[in-house]
Amino acid sequence: METKHDMKAILGEDFFKEEVRCDYLITAEMKRVFAVLMDLYLTFAEICEKYNLRYYAIFGFLLGAIRHKGFIPWDDDLDVAMPREDYNKFMEIAPRELTFPYFVRSPYTDPNCFYSYIVILNETTSFIPKIFKNNSFKKGIPMDIFPLDYCNLDTYDDDRAQIYEHIMRCSTWMKRGTEGLSDRQMKNFERYNTDKPLEDWEAIQRIASNPKYFGGDYLATSVLTGFDKEKLIFPADAFNDSLSMPFETITVKVPSGYEKLLVKSYGDWKSYPPIEERGKRNESIIFDPDKSYLDYE
Repeated sequence: METKHDMKAILGEDFFKEEVRCDYLITAEMKRVFAVLMDLYLTFAEICEKYNLRYYAIFGFLLGAIRHKGFIPWDDDLDVAMPREDYNKFMEIAPRELTFPYFVRSPYTDPNCFYSYIVILNETTSFIPKIFKNNSFKKGIPMDIFPLDYCNLDTYDDDRAQIYEHIMRCSTWMKRGTEGLSDRQMKNFERYNTDKPLEDWEAIQRIASNPKYFGGDYLATSVLTGFDKEKLIFPADAFNDSLSMPFETITVKVPSGYEKLLVKSYGDWKSYPPIEERGKRNESIIFDPDKSYLDYE
């Protein structure tokens, strides 16, 4: 892996050694993944600070910062959220601020990729969803960046159904040429067929950021699927300000109302999951901190 920051100096030599935390073994390889992710966060945060953009740790990143003062030992990603205005500015600014090995991935910078949110990634590493292996977009280890949009609880189900439709069209388009798809996935090609994925992607963003809802009582990460809606909608006042919290050897920004968010996302967030439920790696993804995705392809 190639990084902008000297992560051994920032984290210390001992950080990269295998260790047990919370009765869970963190391998040396996973420590290198952690280092890549922290470098991505620092690179992202420097751009945001330079342009006065708001951003917050969210989901597992937030839980790790508050409960563990660092990574959840059995987790392997970082998620941040930005108010839509700042998110759009970052999407515009980042391509000219980032140089190799860093890349901000959106349909405007990587025209074969139509994930519903953007990421910043390291091109000297690998994060390859096998379902998209025949699609030639950049597949380095990413840090996910989600927009925070105002929403209306009365219309949220309808809006989310429309967003889901467009997300499925984008996803189906990206699976073109993939072998070994399931019967269900093959049927999706008929139901969600599109030859204009960029229009579908832009529809996702337009529906999620409806200006009629601006200034309401709730914010949501509506561009995500695969979660119950209750875990995606948050009280807007939880993001009134940000706080700095320790995370490994650095500090990260979290929402001032972080406890409200953790309860919404996890319920009893202070309790650990059973040991047998920790660290279930997604076998459908090639994950390598030491080799570029280009070497696999």
